[in-house]
Amino acid sequence: YQSVGDLKRDLESYRLSPYAKPNQYNNTMSDTGTKTVYMEQPVPLITPSTNTIPQKPAVHDPRLSREAQQSINNPPPNIPVVPNPTGTENRLPPPTPSEGMDKKLLIALICIGVVIIAAATALIIHFAAKNRSTSSDIITTSAVSQSIRETTSASVNKKKGTTRKIEQSAFSDVDADLRSIIKSSAADTESLVLLDLQSDEMQSYGSSKTTSASALVIYPVLYAYEYVIDAGQLTKSTTVPVIINSSGRGKLDDSDEGELYTVDDLFYYAFRYSDNNAMNSLIKYLGQDYITQICYEAGYSSISVEKYVGVSTPGKDNYADAADLAKMVRDMIKNRSFGNAIMSEYSQSIADEHGKMGIAYTLDSKYEMMNGYTQEIYNEAVHIADTKRDWVVIYLSESSQYTDGVKTAERIGDCLK
Repeated sequence: YQSVGDLKRDLESYRLSPYAKPNQYNNTMSDTGTKTVYMEQPVPLITPSTNTIPQKPAVHDPRLSREAQQSINNPPPNIPVVPNPTGTENRLPPPTPSEGMDKKLLIALICIGVVIIAAATALIIHFAAKNRSTSSDIITTSAVSQSIRETTSASVNKKKGTTRKIEQSAFSDVDADLRSIIKSSAADTESLVLLDLQSDEMQSYGSSKTTSASALVIYPVLYAYEYVIDAGQLTKSTTVPVIINSSGRGKLDDSDEGELYTVDDLFYYAFRYSDNNAMNSLIKYLGQDYITQICYEAGYSSISVEKYVGVSTPGKDNYADAADLAKMVRDMIKNRSFGNAIMSEYSQSIADEHGKMGIAYTLDSKYEMMNGYTQEIYNEAVHIADTKRDWVVIYLSESSQYTDGVKTAERIGDCLK
């Protein structure tokens, strides 16, 4: 070189050329007298962590032609320059053998799980079927054993003469006949209830609907008076003013209007003569709503006292069903001394021509009874008490003529003889 300046220029051009190597001497140098010292400075490299690429400076090499330098510094746009300091290709690495093995192992485990679940399900079904079969065998065996024991017991009892009698209904002797009578009755609607006071067994025939109680409303009235007497609000000697508002059956007449009769006297006229005015006097004294409330709270929900007996009141009536009346009579016979005494003393027969018909008259006049009728209704209550039976019988009927009900009641009486 002719001068130091030429050397510096060439070194600078080489350093900036693509042929320069890493850690090559940098262009920093100094002159110290006659000695030239080159300062070693490493060229920074691209690291994977920084992920940045420094811009390459332009090449100025005097040994290369201008076209070559421009080709190096300005590559064609269609050929991308992708720096890759690691020297490897820009693509995803191929899967390792372990990854392929993991997928195969997962598929194998899933298949094994499916097989285990299927086997467990089959075992559960098998054991369930086996248990059902075993239970059936046990039940069959138990039934056979029970049959053997019953047969053996019957045989032993027969030898000893102590064979147990099968319990029968209290009404088994008359059940078929009563069903036939009700079925062939001429009445349009009727209800028959038999209640055995010894066993509390109750048997119903015909309709069970609530219907007009007619004179049998005396039983709810008696039940209500029993209630207030037990509560100490009244006694059987309490006096009640008589009202005369019905021209129907009875002993009391206009001359008795306003007279004071005891509770006991009015029940005597009500049962002995089926006296409408005696019943109405008792109803007015306690009140229709209060009587209905007492019966309802006692559980007799079909009972409704809305009018006076034998008095026409459009849209209103006194209602009951045969079952409630039978249970009410049973309750007074068994548990209430006042009601039982009134029925047993005053209702053995009705002392008028209308008492000579129906169930009780056909059976025997000694039985306690009460009947009531209108143009379309015949109702009757009887307490049959003898050495064989202790029954309450309630019969309610409705037809175009009350005599249809009377005929059926007399057939029932014949059946119960």
